[in-house]
Amino acid sequence: MHVLMLDGVDFKAVNDIYGHTAGDTVIQTLGRRLARWSSGRKALAARLGGDEFAVCAVIPPSAALAEITALREQLRQPIQHDGLTLRLDVSIGIARAADLPGEDMSQILRGADTAMYKVKKGEVPFPYCATRADAYAETVNGRRAGRRGTHLLAGAE
Repeated sequence: MHVLMLDGVDFKAVNDIYGHTAGDTVIQTLGRRLARWSSGRKALAARLGGDEFAVCAVIPPSAALAEITALREQLRQPIQHDGLTLRLDVSIGIARAADLPGEDMSQILRGADTAMYKVKKGEVPFPYCATRADAYAETVNGRRAGRRGTHLLAGAE
């Protein structure tokens, strides 16, 4: 199983420059594209909030990186809104359950979130798969405690 965290790059600029209806169009389009991609696979995509999405997908290891790269290219395609062509990039972090044996979904999701921010900040190139250290990162881009899947319980190691 692969867990993907996806986040729009400079999405705030879409809202600031073109307005919130343009931002809504971007979010809806990304959601439709993810749903279409997921429907042909053993996968589930969900919006977490804002321009963040998560995907859980069963993909054969030999095809996974090619499929995830193709998904990224689909998501990066221009979006039409009100006579405008909007271009949006997405950062994707990947966590493979096989790389994190014995970890629960919360840690795997945290690993994918950490991986996504490393890609987004340019610390690592895409595609990047989370390590055990990523799954146990103390903070992920300032995520507040209490957000499911992105925090550690007190005393957890």
